[in-house]
Amino acid sequence: MDGAVKPSELTRSFNLSPFMNFLGAEIHVDAGKPVVSAQHRKEINNSVGTPHGGFISSMLNAAATAEIESVMGHTDVALRNFNVNYLRVLREAGSHVSARAEVLHATPSSITTRAQLAGGGYVLAQADAVYEQGHPSLQTGQGYFVAQFNQPEVCPKVIPTQGFEAVQAAAKSAVPPYMKLLDVEFKAVELGKISLIVPEVDPQMINPDRSVDPGFILSIVDSVGIAGRSATEEGKYTMNGLEVNILEPLHADQAPFHVVGTVTKTGRKLVLVEANVTDDEGNWKATANLGCMPL
Repeated sequence: MDGAVKPSELTRSFNLSPFMNFLGAEIHVDAGKPVVSAQHRKEINNSVGTPHGGFISSMLNAAATAEIESVMGHTDVALRNFNVNYLRVLREAGSHVSARAEVLHATPSSITTRAQLAGGGYVLAQADAVYEQGHPSLQTGQGYFVAQFNQPEVCPKVIPTQGFEAVQAAAKSAVPPYMKLLDVEFKAVELGKISLIVPEVDPQMINPDRSVDPGFILSIVDSVGIAGRSATEEGKYTMNGLEVNILEPLHADQAPFHVVGTVTKTGRKLVLVEANVTDDEGNWKATANLGCMPL
């Protein structure tokens, strides 16, 4: 592994990420480790007034890539797998959250990291991630083979509930603040299935190489977790985990993007949602599994 880079170089690289600046995140170095921090603002909330899982995942991803640059001396990587567990809910508006990461393992082709987000004196979330490095198509997106696919079937046990009514209402008049911030729109609300659309990607979500920021991808995937709410009896739920596989780099000129969340299993203690991201031609870009806990 290469030597650590200077704090000023970390700050410069971080400032080249329009998406994290858009979210109001900042970076500093503490005891030689990069720390990504931000304030809990209402704009980054979900429908129940707590930080959106997409925001949390974006912070964790930013901390991991900052640590990769600190340890490896470069950021020429692409996120491939991201597995986050949401451990605690932060409800204090105006409080600060901070994310730190460590490189667990590195090979010529991949880097594995672990990141934690803390706030209010607690660890709020932890994510393990795998980043690809050294692939010639990291920037161009060429050279990948991504098959088309069929959407999964909705679990036959899903029935109309207060949760489904709550999601229908949200789609009409109570869109979560974080989704509004990202200009993500509801396309369709069906029993056990939520469809979102990203008509175009705001320049603030795009990296200098024209790729869509991984944090934005994690955010739109997490947003269809609301499908799990539609399968709960009273519409009260919390996300307990998210695993995302990014199959191909997303580029702004490939928009619009479509995101579909489908309830594949439902029970008293856990609702499972499969999420998929495609372009307008149906090409598979990312897939994810989300866990929702009814309250």
